[in-house]
Amino acid sequence: MAKIEKAIIKILKEELEFTNKGTNYSQWVLGVNINKISAKDKVTGNPIYIARVVVKTSDSPYVDGMDIVFMAPEEDIIIEAKYYEKTPEFQGGTVEDSIEWLMKMNGIYYLQLDNPFEKAD
Repeated sequence: MAKIEKAIIKILKEELEFTNKGTNYSQWVLGVNINKISAKDKVTGNPIYIARVVVKTSDSPYVDGMDIVFMAPEEDIIIEAKYYEKTPEFQGGTVEDSIEWLMKMNGIYYLQLDNPFEKAD
């Protein structure tokens, strides 16, 4: 996996994953697909990437997913401002269907099917 893809996945995990051990509730990034959509943005001249991301929670068998835009100016990776205000493009689907949705954009870079957080006793 390339440096940019690793950085995008790290940002997505920092932004979207959390756990509450008191309630045994967790949310994690189930899968990510990354596609470079433009070698250079017409305004800034920076590369543009779309990360198709699926999020899973511990309290539901269903998942949600959305496309989030990233820009790569110089050595930084910048996530789309206010991405969290967008309505998910993939809502309330099964894990199996979300994997198919991820595959529509040239493969999967990251897949975490099981809850990565420990349950409290």
